[in-house]
Amino acid sequence: IANSWPETTSEEGTFGLEAMHIAYRGEFPIFMYGQNYMGVLEAYLGAILFHLFGVSLFSLRLGMLIFFACFLICIYCLTKLLYSPQMALVSLVVLSVGSKGILLPQMMVLGGAVETLLFGTLLLLLATWLSLSSGQEMPSRKKWQRIAGFAAWGCCAGLGLWSHLLVVPFVLVSGLLLLL
Repeated sequence: IANSWPETTSEEGTFGLEAMHIAYRGEFPIFMYGQNYMGVLEAYLGAILFHLFGVSLFSLRLGMLIFFACFLICIYCLTKLLYSPQMALVSLVVLSVGSKGILLPQMMVLGGAVETLLFGTLLLLLATWLSLSSGQEMPSRKKWQRIAGFAAWGCCAGLGLWSHLLVVPFVLVSGLLLLL
């Protein structure tokens, strides 16, 4: 991404424009320009990175790498929680490499691609942890951690749905897991 590869798209241009408006004009858009269903979390992160590193395609795409790194950390934690640390490392290696068609969406600002991965995995991780820890006698400190876990699940569901509606299946499945 430091060499401006892959080539930029009009969607990246729109998010970059929104990030500049957020960073330097004090605007607070709710949805992507020209659409009424996709949130602009990428633009808000881009605005922060514009202040830190200057306005560039690299700064805008750096946010996607941060989101993807967070996704990899969450998938590691989820796999470790369900299976073992060794299996978590194997899944991390498998998900870290891929073809051009797999890696390009993670490097570009495409509106919801990386957020769907991140928030979907976070929802499943939180729901799994909350489900595995239910029904146990806990000290009050642990009860507060569970309450914080439910609050984090709600925040992840809200942010994920705001970013893109592709997160709906993850919200439904993890919500069903919590209900059961």
